[in-house]
Amino acid sequence: AARDGELKEYGVKAELLGGRVSVTAAWFEMKRVNQRINISRVDTDGSSYNEFIFTAGEEVKGFEGQVFGRLLDRLDLIASYARSKTSNEVQGGIFRIPSVPAYEVSAFLNYSFHDAGKDGFSLRGGYVKIGEMWGSPDNIMHFDPQDRVDAGLSYVHGRYKFDLQVNNVFDDRFITAAPVTVVLSES
Repeated sequence: AARDGELKEYGVKAELLGGRVSVTAAWFEMKRVNQRINISRVDTDGSSYNEFIFTAGEEVKGFEGQVFGRLLDRLDLIASYARSKTSNEVQGGIFRIPSVPAYEVSAFLNYSFHDAGKDGFSLRGGYVKIGEMWGSPDNIMHFDPQDRVDAGLSYVHGRYKFDLQVNNVFDDRFITAAPVTVVLSES
């Protein structure tokens, strides 16, 4: 069967503080049919097999917004928020689509210790939180909300930029996407 889909998106953009800060907001809705899903399973005797199913209708609806720009002469901000609601009609019922968190919130600051166009260091840090998400097409695997802290240091010298970035500073469990193929043990 042929895959088919439809995407609708409506948004607005604005510049504030004399163009130093930008704000965007968008509402979206995506519908798709006949998407193939592969679930790898392990039988009770230890043998594995693949189960292929096609969706009768995937739907993702949501809202996303972002604020970014220069708050002060040397301080930049990027902050975003997204909320999504998903459903996936497949054989056996309606499920949430895997790897799509219910929401995501993030905020990052960058402080430059030098004037624009000059050599020097910059320090950045940020926070990301994602809401619950499902990890398998049949919604057997589930991930609770997660958060992480990132930090970085950079140095600009002429046309060269040197970066050191540490994601997940506190080494917390943070899963951004679930595997497409899931191995499950059946009893």
